[in-house]
Amino acid sequence: MSEHDVLIVSSNGLFREALKHILADMPNLAHISQVSSLQEAEELMQMRQTDIVIYVLNDEANGKSNYAKAISSLLSRPGLRVIVVSMKSDELCIYRQELIEEASVEDLAAALAD
Repeated sequence: MSEHDVLIVSSNGLFREALKHILADMPNLAHISQVSSLQEAEELMQMRQTDIVIYVLNDEANGKSNYAKAISSLLSRPGLRVIVVSMKSDELCIYRQELIEEASVEDLAAALAD
């Protein structure tokens, strides 16, 4: 099983820390970074190899109007896996290269392990 570098993109610092804490025990993740914006993500990805980006969709700072642009930008990077997490009411939705589904934290872990 190969190890992955993961980048969490969310304007909510508490959410980033909570997600990082949840993912910290996963054996296939070598490094977990976190930034508050897509611009910071782009800058960090120029400095270090990132395998997986977890992008939080419903952040006010990200906004729905920027969603398509952000996903398009991320998906244009060869070999980069993108997981978009959207918190809607009591549901966790995960977007993985064209797939949106109601999900659980276990599903997020499975998406990272794919």
